[in-house]
Amino acid sequence: SGAGALAVLLTPEQAESVSLQAAGGAAVTQNTVTASVLAQIVNSTGTGTGAVSTVTVEATSARLISTGAAGGQAVSGTGEGGDAAAISAGTAVTVNTIDSTVTSQIAGTTAGSTTVTAPGGSTVEANDASQIGSGAGQIDLSLLLKEGSPAYVAFSAAAAAAVNTVNQSVPAEVSQATLNADAGPVVVAADANATVTSNATGVSFTLTTTGALVEFTGAGSGAGNTVNSSVSAEVTNSTVSAEALQVTATDDTSVEASAGTLAIQISPTGSQALFSAAMGISIAENTLGSSGATNQVLAEVVDSTLTLTGANGGGEALEISAVSTVVSTAVTAAGAGLYSANTSLPWTGVGAQSLNTVYQSVNAQLEGGTASITGPGGWPSVPRI
Repeated sequence: SGAGALAVLLTPEQAESVSLQAAGGAAVTQNTVTASVLAQIVNSTGTGTGAVSTVTVEATSARLISTGAAGGQAVSGTGEGGDAAAISAGTAVTVNTIDSTVTSQIAGTTAGSTTVTAPGGSTVEANDASQIGSGAGQIDLSLLLKEGSPAYVAFSAAAAAAVNTVNQSVPAEVSQATLNADAGPVVVAADANATVTSNATGVSFTLTTTGALVEFTGAGSGAGNTVNSSVSAEVTNSTVSAEALQVTATDDTSVEASAGTLAIQISPTGSQALFSAAMGISIAENTLGSSGATNQVLAEVVDSTLTLTGANGGGEALEISAVSTVVSTAVTAAGAGLYSANTSLPWTGVGAQSLNTVYQSVNAQLEGGTASITGPGGWPSVPRI
C-alpha cells in the first residue's frame, strides 16, 4: 500500500500583498494483518502401513506488508508586497501491525488419546516468516524570493514516521500422545523468522531574500520496530519410541530501523531578523520483548517416556536445542544548517538517537520422565541439550 500528498502555493510577481501564504498536507498509511494457522492431529489413532511411511503435521505462515507514505509541500512568493507569514508544513506517517499465531500439534485430551505409528518417522513443525517493509518521506520548502517589506514569519517544517509491530506465537507441540517410529526420527520444530524494516526521512528548506522577523526551519523523523514473540517446541506427558528425537526452537528475527533528517535555513539578504533557527531531530528504535513480557525461545521435553535406538548411525539420538540469532540494527543521522546575513539571534540544533532493546529468554531442558537411549555398533548416543 502507499499514500502521497502534494501541496504547492505560488504567489505571482504581480501580487502586491499577501497576508498569509501557507501549504500543508499529510500522507498516512495504516495496515493491520491478523493471521491464525493451525495444523493438528487430536484425539486420533493412525498407523502407517509402509516400512518407511511418515507423518507430517506442518503449519506455515508468511504474511507480508510492504508500504510507503510520501508528502511534499512548497510555498513560494515572488511579488513586491509584504507577506505577514509564509508557512510550509507536512507529515508522512505509516503504521503497520502483524498479529500471527502459527500452531502445529499432535495431542490427546481428556476426551480421548492420540497414537501415531509411522515407521519412517513423524514431524511436527511450525514456521512463521512475517515480513514488514515500510518507508516514510517528507519534504517541505518555503521560498520568499522578493523585494519589499519583510514577512513576519518564514516557517518550514517536515516530519516523517514509520512504525511497525509484529506479535507472533509459534508453538510446535506433542502433548499427551504416543508416537512410534521404528525406522526414523520424531522431529518437533518451531521457527520464527520475522523480517521488519522501517525507514523515515524528513527534509525542510527555507530561503528568504526579503527577510522575516522570525525564520524557522525544522525536520524530524522517527523509525521504530517492535517484535513480541514466543517460539516453543515441546514434548509433554507423552511416550516416544523412535530412532531419534529432535526438539528444536529457533528465533531468526531481523529488525532494522533507520531515520534521517536535514534542515537548512538561508537568508543571504534582507532586513534584520529577530530570530533564525534550523533544527533536525531523528530517532531510530528497535524493541524486542519487554521487561514484563520477555520474548521466549523454548525447547523442552517434560514428564515423557523416551525409548530411542539411535539406529540412524549418526547424530544425536536425543537433541533438545533452543537457538536465537536475533539481529537488531538502528541507524540515525541528523543535519541542520543556518546562514543569515542579518539576524539578532541565530540558532542551530541537531539530535540523533538510535536504540536497540532486547528482552529474551532462551531455554532448552529435559525435565522429569524417563529416557532409554542405546546406540548400535559401539556408536555412543549422547543427548545434546
